[in-house]
Amino acid sequence: MSLFLKLYGLFLLAGGLILASFTKEEIFLYINTHHSTSGDLFFPVITHLGGGVVTLLIAGASLFLLNFRKAIIVLASFLLSGGIVQLLKRLVFNDEYRPIKYFEGIENIYLIPGMDMHQFHSFPSGHSTTIFSLCCFLALVTPSAGKTRRAVIGILIFLTAVLVAMSRVYISQHFFGDIYVGSLIGVLVTLLVFRYLNSARFDEISWLNANIRQALRRRE
Repeated sequence: MSLFLKLYGLFLLAGGLILASFTKEEIFLYINTHHSTSGDLFFPVITHLGGGVVTLLIAGASLFLLNFRKAIIVLASFLLSGGIVQLLKRLVFNDEYRPIKYFEGIENIYLIPGMDMHQFHSFPSGHSTTIFSLCCFLALVTPSAGKTRRAVIGILIFLTAVLVAMSRVYISQHFFGDIYVGSLIGVLVTLLVFRYLNSARFDEISWLNANIRQALRRRE
């Protein structure tokens, strides 16, 4: 887990410097002018990893491979962080336009053909919140079997989170600041939920610490 947090700390530092040095328009337009054929194929696909369906699949897998407690952590982190994002989107920053609306009549931005574009509720990015929450959870439960193997897995998990979050800017659904704050919400909420639900206060609840297979054996 420490490697994921270190890499994420570097992401926050680098991202903060970028946000402090350039305007949201400059950052977005720089990325928007660097499209490629491979990128236009890759990013619209990988962006779906930040959807709720993937989280539900991981929660389901946790029921079989880990235990009920871990599955609850995944779902609680997803629901709480997602709830915070929706409150911010619709009550606090409800006037934040998505790029296609923001640049309307000002700049002709590149749009990937066939993409269903959203216009409103840009800040923060829900997909970025979800993928960073999910990847933070995966980093927390990664087995500590072999230092090199754990490091490789940690790097892959982190890169997945960054690529999915950056895909939101690449496909013109969000600004960089949207994904930056979204990632922060996802990681912080997941760390807090994990620390609370994984604490010793729940150790005596036997079914929480069993998975579905173990629970079924106990009933036989």
